[in-house]
Amino acid sequence: MVNIGVQDLSSTQTKVQCTKPSRFVNVAGKAGSTRPNQHNEISHLFNHFLERRDPTGLSMTSLPALATTYFGKVHSHADLVRKCAGLYSQALQSLRVQLQYPDCVLESDLLVAVICLSKLESVALTQSSAWLQHYQGLVQINLEDRIAISLESELPFFPRSGRVLKRCFLEHPAWKSIPWAGRLGPKTPIDYLHDVFCDIPGLLEDLDQVIAWGPNTPGRDGFLRQVRQNALSTLEILYTWRCKWQEDNPDAAFFIPTSNSLSNGLPPKPFQPVIWFTDPYRANELIVHESVLLIMPKAAEGLGLNLGGSHSSMANPSDLLLPIQSNRKEIAVEVCRTVDYYLHCLQRSSGAFMLLFPLNVAYRNLEPESDEAKWMEKIMAVTADIHGFEIGRRKKATLAANYTRVIPSVDPTGPPAPDDVLFQNLSAQNGSSTPSTKKPSRSSPPHTLQNLGLPNTTYQMDYRIPGSEAGHLRIFQDQISNHSLNPGPCKYEFGFNKPTPKTFLALQVYIEVSSMAFLTGLSRQANLTISKSAHMSIVKVETGHNVWSLLDVFNTSPFSGPADTVYPYANQILDTTNAFVVPGSCPKMSPVHPNPRQGLPLLGFNKNGTTARPGSKIHFVFSDADNQPWFEDENEYYAVFYHGLDTVSILFDRKTNRSTIPERSDPESSIIMVTIADRRDASTEACRCRTVDYSGAARGV
Repeated sequence: MVNIGVQDLSSTQTKVQCTKPSRFVNVAGKAGSTRPNQHNEISHLFNHFLERRDPTGLSMTSLPALATTYFGKVHSHADLVRKCAGLYSQALQSLRVQLQYPDCVLESDLLVAVICLSKLESVALTQSSAWLQHYQGLVQINLEDRIAISLESELPFFPRSGRVLKRCFLEHPAWKSIPWAGRLGPKTPIDYLHDVFCDIPGLLEDLDQVIAWGPNTPGRDGFLRQVRQNALSTLEILYTWRCKWQEDNPDAAFFIPTSNSLSNGLPPKPFQPVIWFTDPYRANELIVHESVLLIMPKAAEGLGLNLGGSHSSMANPSDLLLPIQSNRKEIAVEVCRTVDYYLHCLQRSSGAFMLLFPLNVAYRNLEPESDEAKWMEKIMAVTADIHGFEIGRRKKATLAANYTRVIPSVDPTGPPAPDDVLFQNLSAQNGSSTPSTKKPSRSSPPHTLQNLGLPNTTYQMDYRIPGSEAGHLRIFQDQISNHSLNPGPCKYEFGFNKPTPKTFLALQVYIEVSSMAFLTGLSRQANLTISKSAHMSIVKVETGHNVWSLLDVFNTSPFSGPADTVYPYANQILDTTNAFVVPGSCPKMSPVHPNPRQGLPLLGFNKNGTTARPGSKIHFVFSDADNQPWFEDENEYYAVFYHGLDTVSILFDRKTNRSTIPERSDPESSIIMVTIADRRDASTEACRCRTVDYSGAARGV
């Protein structure tokens, strides 16, 4: 291991000094573009347009929007934050107008505007991926050609994110050489790191391709060997760069005790000591290197490459880690050790801006419940709350621990509130859709969903649903009085041996569509006005989920009507989720679910024996061999269909288990529910068998 001149300051009163360059980073510029004694190229563009001061120019509508948003966010100025929404809208409208004219698309003014709007999104975060969509918009208008034509050497390269895991045009060798043949001069160490970074999206795209191909796919083995070689070559470049950096800068970084690090205002650290730098440019080079390096081990693991274990010790570090001597966690913790320097020694919020990407990458390489990860979440909140970059905030888990276990009643001696049982049922049921049913699609790369033919917004939209469902659960639990307990969640198994994003999206749509039927029925159970209001507000949100699921995921019309189906016995729908519960997984203290539970036979239908269209025959089946119905010879039985606000009873042949779908029903307008009963219209809950929703087959779900 190479010693870098560690200084032990624990026994002295040495005051740590901050060396600040006059021009370190422009917040609107590219993270990591720090070139000593040379203008940042993107900053040069900004200064050029600011000098023009054309009030009608596109950049002069986007710059005020960015400035107002940032100032209002940092200073918690509510009026400015509201004003920025209008300015952002004006800037977007100006951008739309300019995009309509081919000649204007070639103007550098458009590039400045898009960069401003993207940075605005990193501050305001109106949508989780809006910043990325601005950059993708430039790519869609053939940015790589337009830059070469309109900017010549003014812009060396454009930062396209690897988040979408698609090849970047910047990986082409020409983009790594030609810009420096002009007035840019020789490459700096950070430029070489950017060259490597531009290769990584393509490497990750190749990795996903290898994973997607079956083992017997022709050409897979040769392709895999090439991708492995590319990964090893990238790692070799990173290792060589790091050793060269160490040789050129032996005293640029050193450890100091936390007490000397000017860390006032930051949460207590779960590690000692911290890393300090003599030069901010060297600090930026090191943290960018470690960010890029942290991406590579996961890719290597996916390719089946064994990079070996760590040979270092994190207990009392004396040197910076060399790549081959460290594992992912150790590198991530080393990034954490630089935070004090970045947040206290760089001008204003420049340090926080430059930490956004490294912190995000480092966090993904730590165990979520580790002390380091929890500390990093607090630091990410600092970058958002104090320094204004909302995009840096790490979203908390959808549910806190106290919402995922049984919560005993505070005063069990008092009478339950009128709607406690209703919300206990809803709270227990919500575990079937929060959050496990969404995990496989959210853990897959966004383009995996696009490869299924789904819109490019599917990943972002699907990612937001668990948060809403978790919010519903909190509402349900908060509505339960202190005289009743909050049930804990069970574990669910949905029967997929090899779950894929496609199968889980299908299950999600099924849950979203079915939820509307039991939610409308549950409204009949509410006694208190506040319960009805809470129920109605959740129905509105679930309607949005339902519409998106049908429209985007299944390319099916979301329109129904004139009324959604009302099924009066909602507990019977809740009972169907018990078929997916892992035996013994429910907390013993939780009440029976649903309460009350009749345990009626589970009703299904033979999909091969019907078209599921109005007027067609339908063959019902009772799929649970241990829970079969029995019929009395002297009674008539009916298949009771619920469709919209209508209830239609058709004779049920108990010998053949067949009936007929009402001719006046329209499965395209709303779902159809059916139950078997010994009375017309199943006027009471005691006269029926379990319900089934068969309209999914008719709609192609």
